[in-house]
Parts: sequence; C-alpha cells; structure tokens
Amino acid sequence: MFKLKRLSINRLYKLQFEKKLNNYVLLYPEGMVTLNESSSEILKLCNGKNTIDDIKQNLLQRYNSIDGLDDFIQDALKNDWLKEK
Repeated sequence: MFKLKRLSINRLYKLQFEKKLNNYVLLYPEGMVTLNESSSEILKLCNGKNTIDDIKQNLLQRYNSIDGLDDFIQDALKNDWLKEK
C-alpha cells in the first residue's frame, strides 16, 4: 500500500452518528453499514487530507496499536467506501 496517498470517503457514502443506535454508520443510497468503534475512528480520519501514514501515526498516538488497520483500509477500498487521492 502506498503510504503517501490520501484517503477520503467515497462521495456516494456519508459517515454519520446515529443517535438511535448510539453508533456511527456509513450511509449509502441502498442502505447503511453499522460501524464498530475502531472502524468509525479510522473513517473519521479519511478526510482527503490525511495520508495512510498520518492515519497510522494518529491512531498509534491515541491507542498504541494499529492492528488490523491495513486490512480494514484494503477492505474499505475494495468495498468502494474509500477513494485514494
């Protein structure tokens, strides 16, 4: 994975906090995906400004771990949730 690429959420999707679920979800025209805490924290950092390295550093500072980050990003790119810039 090229670490200097910037990640952003696909414009067809919207990251949103759902009060009824007390959780973040990823909305898209056909439905929604309920996210766990780590997934929502990663997606919040995918703002088109942060590189993959920036995201890793941010999460390491906050949680001391980035286990599963590369797999999540790869899956999110395959599912078209994220775009690389």
